[in-house]
Amino acid sequence: MNPPAPANVTAPELEQPGLTTTLPKYHPEDYHTWKFKMHSFLNHAKCYGSIDLKANDWANRSAKEKDEQRASAFHYLVASLGSDHDYIASDFEVGKAKELWDEIEKINTLTDTEQRMNLSA
Repeated sequence: MNPPAPANVTAPELEQPGLTTTLPKYHPEDYHTWKFKMHSFLNHAKCYGSIDLKANDWANRSAKEKDEQRASAFHYLVASLGSDHDYIASDFEVGKAKELWDEIEKINTLTDTEQRMNLSA
């Protein structure tokens, strides 16, 4: 299991005079807001390319850069989950950021069938 990370983790490369971007804290009841903020955070941390292969000039990155960005994105995701939800990441190896992102999305997104059942209830 991954060690719990503090909720106020910041990305040093995002710090500017008078501005620090704080890692969004995951809350399942506010998943869509978290997803938007996390997307933005990872994009500015230059590691969203490990989630979306079209972002951050991913195609032109070296294998070493890609491995580093996958690891960074993974650690940011785990830190964002916090100790209340880090169990979600327990089955994933470090660097499997895309797979972890997809699992978080799967947990929080209803299928078409589930949506129809909720509408008809």
